[in-house]
Amino acid sequence: MPPVIDHHAHINLNYGHRHKTGAEDVLRSMDEAGVDRSILIDLSALYGGDYRAGNAEAAEIAARRPDRFMCFAYLHPPMLGVEACLRHVDEALTGMGHLGLKLHPVSDCHPANSREYVYPVMEKCREHQVPIFIHAGHAPHSGPILFADLARDFPDVDIILGHIGHAMFADACYVAKKYPNIWIDTSMNHGGPLRNALAAVGAGRILYGSDNPTSHPIACKALVESLEIGRGEKDQILGGNILRLLGLEGKA
Repeated sequence: MPPVIDHHAHINLNYGHRHKTGAEDVLRSMDEAGVDRSILIDLSALYGGDYRAGNAEAAEIAARRPDRFMCFAYLHPPMLGVEACLRHVDEALTGMGHLGLKLHPVSDCHPANSREYVYPVMEKCREHQVPIFIHAGHAPHSGPILFADLARDFPDVDIILGHIGHAMFADACYVAKKYPNIWIDTSMNHGGPLRNALAAVGAGRILYGSDNPTSHPIACKALVESLEIGRGEKDQILGGNILRLLGLEGKA
């Protein structure tokens, strides 16, 4: 049985300042959903925390449980300045074991195609040959159409477009169909947008992601299983594609 890999899970999501989610919360829902491994992304920066410390925590968890976790580094370029951010990228990718980067333009208050904040990070992705995952679906900062600039100017960088663009899924499907370096994240969605994404790019560029613990991984997994496609294509979406994107086919 091919592994099921949720490429979109979080630690330190703060529910009303009452409970910060940890690895044990993610593991519990993974086991309930039959998910083998998840990619952890720290969310400390959403609440004013230092993203560098959060990324160190995610990396430590992934190093302690490599059978269940991998990790992407969350960045907040405006928080400490671009130069400090880029130095941290080098550390995260070469010293901590992070396999990619994550940006949230809405929370970080900059456009997804910002030449000041995003383009330097894209250059680092190019340098290190890693993908970048960017939240999408909330205008004006993360409308999927903005991703076209990134995909065009960095054709050698793989870009994961979050949430099928939420309500802007038609724009997400349009840019993903036009640019082969854009991949689609399934999280926080329903059947209509996912079927549109499947029609636009096929099963080969869709990544199973739940946004765990914001959404339980069993819901999105069931959504993928409901698609009228073959078993092999479902397995691609549920894990094969992210392994291929990360160069881990046959290794994980």
